Amino acid sequence: MGVPGNFASLTHIAMTRVLPAVHRFLDGWKEKAKKIPDPELRRQALMSIGAKTFHCEGGGIYTLLAGEHARETRVRHRRRSVNRRSSNVLRMIESEATGGKRA
Repeated sequence: MGVPGNFASLTHIAMTRVLPAVHRFLDGWKEKAKKIPDPELRRQALMSIGAKTFHCEGGGIYTLLAGEHARETRVRHRRRSVNRRSSNVLRMIESEATGGKRA
């Protein structure tokens, strides 16, 4: 999938595919955070996820804008020893944005 050609198509893809994928991923982390036994740590974890949702959404949109270069970004991240979960998130967002088709 290439980079959307205009603002309207970018917005449509971001709102219908990318952001829902990001929110599903974060929902999984919220469920894990809710199971933290310590009340204070649980509260902090849930607040942290809530406070960083905007950043995750932005990262998802940047992945969409990267188009065919999104995979290069993942390779660079791996070389920097970034947590594998980051690569999985990028893969998931890319898959959602392309409707499951590989670029």
